[in-house]
Amino acid sequence: MTSSARSRQIFPFLSTHVNMEPPKVRETGLTVLFDKTSPDVKNVDIVFVHGLNGNPKDTWTHENGFFWPWELRNVLTKARVMTFGYNASMDSDLTQNFVRIKGIAASLNGALANRRITAEQLSRPVIFVAHSLGGLVSKAAAVAASKTEASGANDIDKLYASMRGFMFFGTPHAGSGVFSKLRVKILQKMAKAAFKEIPPKLESALQAGSDEVLDLSEDFRKISLYVDLKLVIASYYEQKATLGLGDRVVDEFSAAIAYAKANDLMPINADHINMVKFKDEEDGEYDDVKGLLLRWETRLTEQGQHV
Repeated sequence: MTSSARSRQIFPFLSTHVNMEPPKVRETGLTVLFDKTSPDVKNVDIVFVHGLNGNPKDTWTHENGFFWPWELRNVLTKARVMTFGYNASMDSDLTQNFVRIKGIAASLNGALANRRITAEQLSRPVIFVAHSLGGLVSKAAAVAASKTEASGANDIDKLYASMRGFMFFGTPHAGSGVFSKLRVKILQKMAKAAFKEIPPKLESALQAGSDEVLDLSEDFRKISLYVDLKLVIASYYEQKATLGLGDRVVDEFSAAIAYAKANDLMPINADHINMVKFKDEEDGEYDDVKGLLLRWETRLTEQGQHV
């Protein structure tokens, strides 16, 4: 018997909470999964960002139905957890213009700003949990928001000042030091993992946009939050080859991020698609990830905007 089942047997009144269904998740924009925040304490906002051909719910859901961002409600006590969706399917504009990542990032920033209205909300540290291309979207969001830093007045500037955590799963961080051919190869593998066969329009977009897209890594390293070591960063890479690809999409070399306060590179014993689909609460890798998020929540709410 699992610990959760044992708890429900001993405390039957908990079963309604444990078995609650998550809210309906919107295909695009932000969905609030749960809100454990309180106006009289320091809180955090956590947003999940899916990757290419992903989905704001399915990307994070095991085939048995375990949707782990929702299950975090049993662990986190001072967090509002959201999932962000955007059209990254085969027939989307993204397959024709891969650099549309910047437009998606702007939408993400705008959606977050619209959810952060009160003084308490504006002061909340923000943590991004991102898979694959979603990591590039998250970095692009930080880069775009950083350009408003000098104003000190608008909502996006306040959002940038609150960005504190980045948890990457299968996100390439190879910057200008990587040859263009290797950059394209990394993006091609991401696309093949998502679509099985790369749509022709996406193939040409990858060739044309790879430098600009992966230069996001260089731009990200130049933002003040990164330079001043105000971020907490974790990067996970897959250990198994993706079926049909015969290779890992993002290996430890591609997933490495040169940041003084980053957690060590951490492996996930799954392929690129399944690395963010944990089986259940007893899954050891889920336990590690939720433990890290809990530590971040604790540090950021105890220390405010400083880590």
